[in-house]
Amino acid sequence: MLIIPVNWNKASTRNKLLPMKTIIKLAAVCAIFLIGVGCQEKNTAGDGSYDEELERIKKSEELKDFLVEEKDAGAEANGQAKTEAAEAKVAKQDTVDSLTDELIVQLNHFGEAIVSAKDKASAEEAVKKLNGIGDEIAAIAARLDKLETPSEEEKERIDEKMLSADKAMEKKMGDAMQAAMFDEKVSSIIAPAVKEFGARMEQHNAIFDRQIVSAKRLKQRDARR
Repeated sequence: MLIIPVNWNKASTRNKLLPMKTIIKLAAVCAIFLIGVGCQEKNTAGDGSYDEELERIKKSEELKDFLVEEKDAGAEANGQAKTEAAEAKVAKQDTVDSLTDELIVQLNHFGEAIVSAKDKASAEEAVKKLNGIGDEIAAIAARLDKLETPSEEEKERIDEKMLSADKAMEKKMGDAMQAAMFDEKVSSIIAPAVKEFGARMEQHNAIFDRQIVSAKRLKQRDARR
């Protein structure tokens, strides 16, 4: 008897519930194979021709129809998966506002990395985090550079969001930063990494200034220099 093993643990819940039409066709194909096995047993006993019956099974319209239908179903599922992926990509389309949110998240990670530097080991780990954060911000800047420059009114709204995030980060890391700089073992590791991080950020200033910094804020910043 032919046994077709199915590992239900690995199959998704969606795949466990087969349509009735598929179940019927699957049963028909199994019946065809069982007939073939029966013929093999008969052939062993000297009755009938197993080769002839096997050839008939290979040419069976039921088997052909089932295999074609399953192939089409697989192609349809694959096409649907690609469509869903494309729709998800469109749904997550970049905007200046969404990329500003991503930038704020990375700046918060920067503050958390500095705060986490308590000793030599944690300072070295913080440096690794800073490098990763720098890479993320560089990627954000590249995506931001591809977008149209928002209106001055929109920039002022984004400015307020960035200023609020800056204040929150300064409050979070102020004392920790001071403690880190006074600890020679920590500062000797963190200080060069922070300097390098700042240099990397300067490479993207032109993009950030154009896309998310208002003219009012730029004027204030220039006046302080």
